[in-house]
Amino acid sequence: MAANTYEVLDGDTVVLAFRADFAQSSSPILIGSRADGFDSTPFQVTDARHRPIEAAKMLNGWCRSQGGECWGRGTAGLTLRTYRGR
Repeated sequence: MAANTYEVLDGDTVVLAFRADFAQSSSPILIGSRADGFDSTPFQVTDARHRPIEAAKMLNGWCRSQGGECWGRGTAGLTLRTYRGR
């Protein structure tokens, strides 16, 4: 699995980190951090249409439904950073 790690940044602050192999439809999308590791979510790459930006939006909505959110509605200026996997 050649999963990449993605971080959504608000300025210099990481507000969401996730990991997946976006070349593989059935690859699980994991949420967490590079420092603390990653946990499973109910999503696969196909749910995000193979697009990391769609995965970020989907994960934020999922976090909101679980009682929290990574960023608030209407937040602008976020950046998506990629770390290539092995």
